Amino acid sequence: MKKTLRALGVHLSAAAIILGISLLTDDYDGGDQRQSVIMAMMGGALLSIGGYYYLKNRKGIVMMIVGVIVLGIVLLTFFFGSELFLSNAYKVLKTDAEFLAAALSQKRVTIFETCGDLAGCIVDYGGPVRKWSRESVKIADAYYLRGEFEFRMLLA
Repeated sequence: MKKTLRALGVHLSAAAIILGISLLTDDYDGGDQRQSVIMAMMGGALLSIGGYYYLKNRKGIVMMIVGVIVLGIVLLTFFFGSELFLSNAYKVLKTDAEFLAAALSQKRVTIFETCGDLAGCIVDYGGPVRKWSRESVKIADAYYLRGEFEFRMLLA
């Protein structure tokens, strides 16, 4: 059992490192999914190596607890989305007055898809509001239709 836990932890760590390196060197658009997989692998590695040390000399309990916490965060984010951790950290901009306040404050506005298969996904991490009209919003150097996207201003 100890050897199996140790081997599993080493393999998960190696896979997470390889996937992390590929994330740095590749222009693949699925970076968020790969980051979640890396975090899950690292949580599993901590859990299994902690279990190995716990069975070996009763000293790996902290490592196991950290692994469970990391896996818990990854699973909560996977099932409930990033809004679980950002529920009070942003304001959805809808009115002209809200866009004016965002433009004056120069805070970052993130753009989310509202329709189709990618509804709720981040389209662009954006930047400050530059212009707006009833139909569109210019954030950084790109224009977005107000009816097709959701605009969130970070409050922190």
